[in-house]
Amino acid sequence: MLTRSAFGALALLGLGILGLALSGCGGSGASAFPSPFGNNNERGILLRIQPGTDAAALAREYGLTLEDGDPSGNLYRFRQREDDKEDRTKLSERLRGDARFTDAEPDDGVRCPEGGSVTGDPIHVPFDFVGTSDSRYTPLASDFSSVAINPTASQQLGLSASRSIKRTSAVIVAVLDTGVQASHPTLSGHLVAGYNAITPSATPEEVADGVQNQVQGHGTMVSGVIAQLAPEAKILPVRVLNADGTGTVFNVVRGLRWAVSHGASVVNLSFGTPTASRTLQSAIQDARKAGVVIVASAGNAGKEQRDYPAGFSEAIAVAAVDSTDTKASFSNYGSHITLSAPGTSIRSTYLNSSFATWSGTSFAAPFVAGAAALIRASNPSLDSDKVADALRKSARSVDSLNPSYSGKLGKGVLNIPGALAVK
Repeated sequence: MLTRSAFGALALLGLGILGLALSGCGGSGASAFPSPFGNNNERGILLRIQPGTDAAALAREYGLTLEDGDPSGNLYRFRQREDDKEDRTKLSERLRGDARFTDAEPDDGVRCPEGGSVTGDPIHVPFDFVGTSDSRYTPLASDFSSVAINPTASQQLGLSASRSIKRTSAVIVAVLDTGVQASHPTLSGHLVAGYNAITPSATPEEVADGVQNQVQGHGTMVSGVIAQLAPEAKILPVRVLNADGTGTVFNVVRGLRWAVSHGASVVNLSFGTPTASRTLQSAIQDARKAGVVIVASAGNAGKEQRDYPAGFSEAIAVAAVDSTDTKASFSNYGSHITLSAPGTSIRSTYLNSSFATWSGTSFAAPFVAGAAALIRASNPSLDSDKVADALRKSARSVDSLNPSYSGKLGKGVLNIPGALAVK
């Protein structure tokens, strides 16, 4: 079995072990993200056009490349030519002056940055890899089996192995991420057919399509956390990130729209961007209007800053605490945070039908998404605002343990029994 230090040393040497992902997601970083799409995230532009307008003709007129489109939402992704030196922001402003466009903005992309992606050293990496013989990982059932897997986190969340929750319906939780290993035995029966927003003709399976494939396995980990907490929920995998943990805002919006139209009641977004994209916020607002609960990781830069989508008021922004209810060193914080959840040394399902342990706000967020699913399942008529209120009102304050961050870790740590009791 590899130790954290041993694996970290191998990762820094650039060695791949079992195709392991070397970074947790959670937001922050430069405004343009390196990716195997070349410099698309440096030259991409999101354009919303008037219905009936010929997108290809507009691209030709402005000397742009039409890269992708979602005609149902009149949303398209164009790209500047390599020899076009016009500032992208100024170009977007010029395009907005054309009545045929209803909006235009740079697509700076989203990413899982704390592992360095293709540009730097990882801050934290998954460790403690064990195959299907891991005795700590009991079969997922309606008994909060996460108590056996993540005992400290479960205690922090107020769970007990004997607690029984009456559920009146199954809830669909969409995981917009790097995909999922659909054949993982422990996730069998917990997944429903998903969507690949990067390549719609492909499945949302985890694949090694990045430059260094540093976050391959991340979506499977996030899905496993939700399945641990809400084993009766159905997980809807939507692939919006490649194996380096980078993606476009266009694909995130396309994936979110697809998830909402296919019955998602809760959506987990464990990625971020420093850019407050109007297109992304509009898609999240539409999802909220459709009754969907949006949960987003706060980011792992360890700073008081807003990464998006967590920075949008429509999202439940989740910071991470350690096993002592102290802010995790890597977690972002601020007045925009809704609540906190355990995010250090979280055990979950991983690639190759195995299990691993990982840290990051990316793994705090799915605890909240799972709790939202439990609330929805126990009270299907509760709207998304009231689900968020129940999570906030019941949170256990940890300001006294974090005097330097008072009021900046949300209302406190997620309290699942308390949230389920809120009427």
